[in-house]
Amino acid sequence: MNAYKNEWIEILLKKDFPGWLIGADKNDIIIQIPDDQDLDKVAAEFSSMLSELQKKIKSKPTMTRFFIGNSKDSRYCELN
Repeated sequence: MNAYKNEWIEILLKKDFPGWLIGADKNDIIIQIPDDQDLDKVAAEFSSMLSELQKKIKSKPTMTRFFIGNSKDSRYCELN
């Protein structure tokens, strides 16, 4: 995993989203949310939050995908 993705994970973990599990695989950041949270609402709010959080990252940007899901469904956002 590269420094850019590491910084993203650190920032997301510091935000302390209730019940979220945050991790990564080789290319993507994976966010698992509890089933009782509205996935569509969380994904929309997360997408709008990305630009604000991105300002805190100092590493050179790389293409990053965020998969947000629960046990029923998932969504993804992509940053170039």
